[in-house]
Amino acid sequence: MKTPKKKKKNKKKKYNVLTGLWKQLTGDKFFDRIIDSKHWNAAQLWSKLSHRVDSTYPKAEEVAKAVMSIEQSIETWQLSEDMYYAVNHAVHVYPGVYLATLGLITSYELMTKYSTTQSLIADKCDIPTSKNGEEQLEWVADNLSEWSKELHQPKYYICADHKRQRLVLCIRGSSSIRDIVTDLNAESKMQSFGTTNCVVGLCHEGILQSALYVRDLVEGKIKKYLQLCETQKKHVSIREIFITGHSLGAGVASMLALLWKDDKVIAPLMKVFAFASPCVVSFNIARKDLSLQNKVFTINLGSDVVTRLSLESLRQGYKRMDLIKSYPKSVLTLALVNNIFQLLFPPPLPFFFPFAYTYK
Repeated sequence: MKTPKKKKKNKKKKYNVLTGLWKQLTGDKFFDRIIDSKHWNAAQLWSKLSHRVDSTYPKAEEVAKAVMSIEQSIETWQLSEDMYYAVNHAVHVYPGVYLATLGLITSYELMTKYSTTQSLIADKCDIPTSKNGEEQLEWVADNLSEWSKELHQPKYYICADHKRQRLVLCIRGSSSIRDIVTDLNAESKMQSFGTTNCVVGLCHEGILQSALYVRDLVEGKIKKYLQLCETQKKHVSIREIFITGHSLGAGVASMLALLWKDDKVIAPLMKVFAFASPCVVSFNIARKDLSLQNKVFTINLGSDVVTRLSLESLRQGYKRMDLIKSYPKSVLTLALVNNIFQLLFPPPLPFFFPFAYTYK
């Protein structure tokens, strides 16, 4: 049982996260920006200017190259099958009531057929409960039934799919107020990843803390189970480890890939599918060759704002608006009419316009 002192400490931690977020979001002159018509005009103008140059990220040609690279290295059919399998885990790890509310399962199925997460996963992921008297879906570990009152402690499960010789670590996305506070704890924190090919950069603090929490709980269990499969004949050997999740779960799954990238046991078997992952690391980490190609796949739906929004993007947005407002209307009109973006932003460009001179 928690002492009143500890409860007070946890409450203060949540309060500090929320107040810190509010300061970061609002910044200087927040309320002035809301009522300032020039700020709204600048926002509309930025949207028009963005269409005048290739300000998209990633570039269209980079996406095409990435798709070609994947097709050359992995069979498209196999990749699609793996994604379909992974998204079934990522979706159905949510509470049954939540899934029924969204219409993904019926209320009748919830009461009669899917009384547990295990039964739901077995059915939706096409894993027979037994074959020739042998268990095909083995539940290794989970914390789904635990009621956590702490931040940075997402729900997860580990199961063994003997049919596919696969171990699955699935992390649940945001489904509680504490998970939302974890999402909002988005201040940047410096972190190093790896030992042999170490990389240092900024990362999402809330998701990093969540990934460290999951890693500390499951790493030993995963390695122990793999060792058990090697020593006991009744266990099917494991050929791959799927790590998957949606939203917050996707961010944690991606962060775990970085934390385990040099692990000699987990890394060779690891394959991560992150669905609608938030921004979790800085650009220098994302662009660095970490030997994670064909191991980590991030899947986004269209222009989903969750996958693009960060505190840094909000700060940059403020700077763009202020910079646009500083120019005379005649210059802005000329830039729009003649498509001369460099008139507004002559070299050297501010650091938040790294894409400007890719336009030709």
